[in-house]
This record gives sequence, structure tokens and C-alpha cells, in this order.
Amino acid sequence: MQNRMSKRPVLVNAGGVTEKLERISLSNGTFQENWIQELLEKEPSILPTAEIDPIFAPLICLAREVRLDVDEGKGGRIDNLYISPKGYVVVVETKLWRNPEARREVVGQILDYAKEIRGWDYEKLDTIYKSYHKDGKSLFDVLVAVGYKKPEEEAGFIDIVQKNIRAARFLLMIVGDGIREGVEKLADYMNESPDMQHRLALCELEVYEMAGGSRLVVPQLTLKTNIIERGIIRVEGGEIKIEVSDEQEEKPVACRGNSYASVYVPLSKEEFIIEFVHSHTGISEDTISTFLEDVEDLGFQVSFTSRSASVSLYLQSLHANIALFQVVGKPKADHEADIWFVPARIYKRLRTLGYSEEIVKSLLNDWRPFLKGEYGDNAKFHFLNEAIISTQRTEFLASLERFKTNF
Repeated sequence: MQNRMSKRPVLVNAGGVTEKLERISLSNGTFQENWIQELLEKEPSILPTAEIDPIFAPLICLAREVRLDVDEGKGGRIDNLYISPKGYVVVVETKLWRNPEARREVVGQILDYAKEIRGWDYEKLDTIYKSYHKDGKSLFDVLVAVGYKKPEEEAGFIDIVQKNIRAARFLLMIVGDGIREGVEKLADYMNESPDMQHRLALCELEVYEMAGGSRLVVPQLTLKTNIIERGIIRVEGGEIKIEVSDEQEEKPVACRGNSYASVYVPLSKEEFIIEFVHSHTGISEDTISTFLEDVEDLGFQVSFTSRSASVSLYLQSLHANIALFQVVGKPKADHEADIWFVPARIYKRLRTLGYSEEIVKSLLNDWRPFLKGEYGDNAKFHFLNEAIISTQRTEFLASLERFKTNF
């Protein structure tokens, strides 16, 4: 949790006259949680979701007070429910901290909602939208009307939403007037649910009184969680280093006092897609996004470095990872944005785990039609054609599926 500095906004009019604004406590009875919910419904842009990840913005309000069935039949309600044009669900729980117990319970509450939502599908979201708005439009009709989607993109959008829900790729946001407790419960839950890929953010709303009865609302993120892929943590010379894959970049991040930690900073999925499309003019965002999601649907892991998407297979029985190939989205200067792998590394990994080299030989043979050039020194980089992402995607995915059947 970051430290927050005391601040007091000052309003300066055209004549240079200043006015110090007084903050209104949301917990003193002036406001009710319903006031926050209505405000966030009318102006979803108040929520700083783009600061967490651009995939969660802008927001379309699906409904308020969405009824759920959680806690063994005890009903719950989602205060505000949204979706982004990229197909990511955003769940908002508003809470005024009038008692310490509420601070601890709300984290568990919104995480229970997350587990319930994972059993939904696109049709459920569309029904929620239609039931609440009653304007005769479907959810996708609205996305088209405001210019976020084209009519011909409906099937692709539905598919992305379905995949995101199944993998629990959504944002949970707690919005209130003072977020201070409950982080421990969040950490415990995340450790128990490694397959849940949602993020959680805590947002504090500051409300200030202005002349004429107007009010200024200032949102402030106080915590956001990120998914951290499995890696190796090393301590060298007093520095903490996190190794995620073969390709990495370290950037210094200031810590307390005069100490520093050397921390690997990966791209987000959205950032990777943007970088990839920028360096591959013939491939659209939807095409690369669909490819990555299809790879994940086959049971492979996609993690992101500072420049690439790394594809690997995690063997649960051995608690071991087999790195297969890298898709470069943000190439270094004077380098091409390639899709590469090193055969010797795959051979070495399988030998270490006690598997036959014939598995690797079969995989490399399957990859031969997608190879740029011919196989050479196994210790050197080999490159795959970009067509595996588009026109040859089905055949390439079939090769991955065959590889997986060996484990």
C-alpha cells in the first residue's frame, strides 16, 4: 500500500482569486453508498481503470445492484457492473467505512462475487444489460452505437468475453472513502486460487465542497494487484532480482531509504499487443489477441517480458515449466520482431525432467512447415513464420496440442 500525502486542492478563478476547498467526509452521514453508485453509473470515467490497464477502459455500465447467489444460498448484490470494449468485466463494490468490520469483510465479499461471475457467459451479461436498461438494445448494439465496435465484430467480441470470463480475467474494484485494511485476506485468497487471473484495485474517492453547492470528486488508487508469473527470485549483492524467462530487462525502482531493488518490469498483455501490431503491419490486434487466447485455452501459459510474450507448458505433477518459444512484440534497436526458439534449450529441459528426446524431435518435425529456413545448430536461434498467428494458426495450434499429449 502506498503512502498518501495530505493535500488540499486550491481553486483559482480567472481573476487569480484562490479558494481552498474543504474535503467532505463520506462517512459523516452526508452521503450514502447509493450516492456513490449513482455517480459511478452516470460517470464511469471517474474510475481510474485505464491507470490499472488500458484493457479495462472505457467502461460501459451493464447494471447496478446485480443480484447474485453466493455464500451457500445467501444473496449478494454487485453495486456496479461494467464491461470494456476489449471484453473485460469490471466489478465495483462501494463501501463507506463506518465500522472496522466492514473494511475486513468487503475484500472477501468481492472475491466471492468473482467466483460466482466465473460461472457466467456472454448471454448472462447481455441479459443483465437488457433487464436493467430496458431500451430495446443489446449490449453489443450499444458498443456499436457509441463507436467502440463494428457490426461485423460481434462474433469475435462474444468469443473474447467468454474466454475472459472462463479464465477470470476481470477487474475487481473496491471504491470508498478510506481503504486501509483487508489486504492480508486478499493475499491469502490469491495464493489459494492460482488459476484466477483477476486483478483487484482499491480506489479512494475524495469529495470537496465548492461554491454554489458544487462538489469536486477526485479518485485515487491506493492499491492495485498484478498477476506475477512463476519465476526465480535471487538476492545478489543486496539486490533482489526476479527471473521470468530467457529474455529479460532490469530497471531500478526506488525503495525505502537509500536502498534500491533491481526489478524486472514486464509489459501488460495490452501493451504487448499494441507493440506487436506496431511492428507487424499485417496483423491486427484481434488476430494476435485471439492467437494468445487460443494458446492459453490449450493449457499453455503465456507470460510477458519487457519485450516479448513467452509461451510455455507447466507440468503440474512436477511443478516444472517447459519454455517453448518467444513472440517478440517490442524488438530492440536493429532487431526484427521475430518468433523464436532454441531447440537445444527444449532438449535440455526435457532431459532434466526425465522425458525422451523423441518428444522434442516430434515437435520440431511438426514445426518444420512453419520454420524460416532450415534447422541448423540446435544451440542457435531458430525462427517461425508470422503465419502461425494468422493463416497457419490452426495447424500450429494442432502441433502444440500433440506436444501436450506426451505429458
